[in-house]
Amino acid sequence: MKIEELFVGWYDYDVDEYSSIINNSKISLDTNVLLNIYRYSKETSDKTLYLLNKIKDRLIFSYYVAFEFTKNRKKVESASIEEYKKYQSKIESKYEEIINELKNISNNKLAKKDKLIESIIKNKEKVLQNFDISIDKKMEVFKSGLEEEICQLFEGKIIDKYSDIEFESIKAEGIRRQKNQIPPGYKDEEKGENGDYYIFKQLIDYSKNNDIDIIFVTDDVKEDMFQTIRGIKSPRPELLNEFNKETNHKLIIMTVQEFLNNKIIFDENISEKVLDEIKIISNENRYISIKMQMRIRKFLYRAFKYETEDEIEENSNDISKALRTIIRITEGSNDEQSFNDYENLYLLISENNYSQFINDSVKYRNKIMNIKSKEKEIINNYNKIININSSKEEFINYIDVLINYINIFMDVNYKDDLLKLRDLKRSICNDFISNERVIKEFDNIYLKLEGDEVMC
Repeated sequence: MKIEELFVGWYDYDVDEYSSIINNSKISLDTNVLLNIYRYSKETSDKTLYLLNKIKDRLIFSYYVAFEFTKNRKKVESASIEEYKKYQSKIESKYEEIINELKNISNNKLAKKDKLIESIIKNKEKVLQNFDISIDKKMEVFKSGLEEEICQLFEGKIIDKYSDIEFESIKAEGIRRQKNQIPPGYKDEEKGENGDYYIFKQLIDYSKNNDIDIIFVTDDVKEDMFQTIRGIKSPRPELLNEFNKETNHKLIIMTVQEFLNNKIIFDENISEKVLDEIKIISNENRYISIKMQMRIRKFLYRAFKYETEDEIEENSNDISKALRTIIRITEGSNDEQSFNDYENLYLLISENNYSQFINDSVKYRNKIMNIKSKEKEIINNYNKIININSSKEEFINYIDVLINYINIFMDVNYKDDLLKLRDLKRSICNDFISNERVIKEFDNIYLKLEGDEVMC
């Protein structure tokens, strides 16, 4: 056997293999690809649906993608309207702030002040009117049958769900992978289940049963789906290898931009304007997803870091606040069991039932402490390998790891350190600082963490 056959995924497919997959495979879309259509402008959503309908005969959908789409579509639709309104409100507030500042300036210091204020008010009204028009257009998109068009893509294309017995086994395997950081889905460990693995497993079984290659299209480019080498993202080779070993077929994982811009699949050009919007929406979603994940972890740690009844009683107000925040930001999430558990734990704290709180929260305490331990290990590894010859990308990645760790697991005593790290990142990006100085700053931060005994 050739080495590239033994380690499929670590070697590029040859031209004939790639051509065969692109032309003959089934194509499966991730939930985020479909939900993003609600977030696009009418032009981009129309173009996306037009392209998807061109290849409708090749589409297949995991049952779990169909389920997640059904469950989340109304929330995304509502959120896309609220996003417009939020920016409209922010802009209106900025205008009012400027107008009020101008009103407080004496006429002696600012000639023709009234005319300037009048001009700004007219400009404000014009800008806000444009927002109203945009909101109306977005509403028209939803009313014009967008949901019906998306749902038609699913017809006769949904892979059958697993039986309850099969699913329990698959669920356990997904959680095992999360604990051992085996892709896919381990970056979503706090969700309590591994939805990415459910989809991956269904695609493996479909490929085996139908003797066919698969293209999987996703907007999720976290490290449990894609790797980054010298700034270039590519699918995790472990996933491609596992798929091949299980099915004797090939898998291609593409981002939405790569997929829609593939001229072999669609045999036509897509405008730069549409591609730019897709890229912007994808980047916004990733940023929001990462921020939300960090926020959940932060409050999980605040709620479950204490182990004894005395500690919990002493910090019960902080725990209660953290749980209220977790309940608010996870309401309507996919993991209903965890949400119900958080509500019950909040009641236990409110009733001063600290002993029962310890017993019922052990699963979540272990989970967040396991995440903390893994993050510590990453920092320790970086500290061992980072040196004056490291690349700019390695420096920046280490800074991001430190910032995330401090944000989630450390207290206000590290506020100045966060500012230093952000300044350091800017200096590295702009080549304003020597590598020697960077290493010195890293050492200072690491020694402080080590001194607080959090790196043990």
